[in-house]
Amino acid sequence: MQKIRIVFDGPPGPEAGRFVEVETAEGKSIKFGEWEEGEDGFWYLNISCHHFSEMASDSEITKWDEVAKAIEDERDTWEKRANQLKDNYNKLFDDFGKLQADLTAAEDKVRELEGENKAWQRSAKRVDLLAAGHDPLTIELRSRAEKAEADNATLREQVERLKCGKLFADNDASTLRERLRVVEDALNNISTVYDACKNAAGIERTHTEGALWNSIEQAIKQAGEPVKGQGKGKGEDMKFKKKPVVIEAVQLLWSTWNEMCDHAGVGKLSDGKPEGTYVNPNNEAVSGSGDGRIALAIPTLEGVMIGVEGDWIIKGIKGELYPCKPDIFEATYEKVDEN
Repeated sequence: MQKIRIVFDGPPGPEAGRFVEVETAEGKSIKFGEWEEGEDGFWYLNISCHHFSEMASDSEITKWDEVAKAIEDERDTWEKRANQLKDNYNKLFDDFGKLQADLTAAEDKVRELEGENKAWQRSAKRVDLLAAGHDPLTIELRSRAEKAEADNATLREQVERLKCGKLFADNDASTLRERLRVVEDALNNISTVYDACKNAAGIERTHTEGALWNSIEQAIKQAGEPVKGQGKGKGEDMKFKKKPVVIEAVQLLWSTWNEMCDHAGVGKLSDGKPEGTYVNPNNEAVSGSGDGRIALAIPTLEGVMIGVEGDWIIKGIKGELYPCKPDIFEATYEKVDEN
């Protein structure tokens, strides 16, 4: 049973392969069928029955009919996709038309505002002319305007002082949060240290309070820990050394942004995740590019905290995130040697 192969230079797809030749199963090129250009712009390979009778049996002709139908179905599929792409193009074209209309309306509004600005400028010139003639009303209005400008300057100065105060307050708050975290870690370990001391001293719950503290003091001294006070009872001060806590931290920089995304799980604030943003010179998150510095808005129980470019974003022992200023970080932490 002989076979023929229709050769294309690529598989079916949006950029379908082009026809190369018709050949036998052994790869020999043969003339098979006749090409015809249709009125619809497509080219058709017409294969008459006598071609099949010369090369194939009835079963083979049936198989080639199935192949031809599959090719026809594939062509119909791509025609449908082409029509869909045309529809999408038309929709995009309509959307572009709407955007163009919005732009035209915005330009008209700008021209309207420019006209109003020119009208105000003409009014200002008239006021200046009246002032040159020592008009009492104009002089009074000018005096009020100067006073308002002075008050405005005073308010701007106060705003700048408040902004500076807020910046210092943010830094102090960051420091206090770090110290609070250290204290909380120490408090979380106190009960463990207390139980360890009791076990080391062999204390039972039936001992009196004074004897309990005396025994704890002796046990800690034997363990080499410093103790303040004589162990006379409740209320005496005791010194403890904080257990080393390993934290994860990544410095917020352009070069570490991909690492930061993995470290902090960056997403959307609306989903309760940290979100990337920009800040202005006052370290306030803005919707635009701000002054070009990147930042990270971090949702916490106290509200949204802003870590600016250069800050270290720390992940606590419970997975909580908080920013830390570089100088505080360098004074508090040192890198762990993983080896």
